[in-house]
Amino acid sequence: PGGRKKDRLVCRIDDKWVDLTNWRKAHPAGSHWIDAFDQRDATEVMHAFHSDKALGMLQRLPSARETDVPSKEVCPDVTPLQRNFRAFRAGLIKVGGWGLRNRCHCSWWW
Repeated sequence: PGGRKKDRLVCRIDDKWVDLTNWRKAHPAGSHWIDAFDQRDATEVMHAFHSDKALGMLQRLPSARETDVPSKEVCPDVTPLQRNFRAFRAGLIKVGGWGLRNRCHCSWWW
């Protein structure tokens, strides 16, 4: 009692600030991945490296307290480029094309 307030581990996913403090030790790939996104936007990494099951868990994550959300100097607003990419990704998901790559047409693959 009377000690230092416990720091919360928060990150932004899809424009929502979530509190991952109690989830970090249970993360299957290790807490270091969550720690790396403390007070940062983790939207792209969340969608790029997580299964549909993991993405479905997003709704169950607790919202960050307003007092734990970092300032815009620490984590700036999402840029128009990021918003456009997210809209593009959402459109591909809607038509079932996100994550599908044709090896014959991807020069980076070879």
